[in-house]
Amino acid sequence: LAFALEKSPVYLEHFADLVAAGFLPSSLDLSVRKCLSEHAESPITATEMLALIPNRFIGEELKNIRIDQLNGLHKTKAEVVDGLKKKYAK
Repeated sequence: LAFALEKSPVYLEHFADLVAAGFLPSSLDLSVRKCLSEHAESPITATEMLALIPNRFIGEELKNIRIDQLNGLHKTKAEVVDGLKKKYAK
């Protein structure tokens, strides 16, 4: 949910409206906002990934890494780099 709301200002606006109208609990709103504030940016950039994986996979991996990060799976850049190296080892 946090990933979708982060990517679309329209979704975020509608989400806020649903919370304000009482259709969604305010605790969910607080949880999503806390998650986004604690993980303000991805642990790795596309430029940094160029040396690690084939270019055609960068967009999908950035998405997956961000979702995993928001779910609490990736804490550090080193964890992400290690995971990519293992996944794309030749």
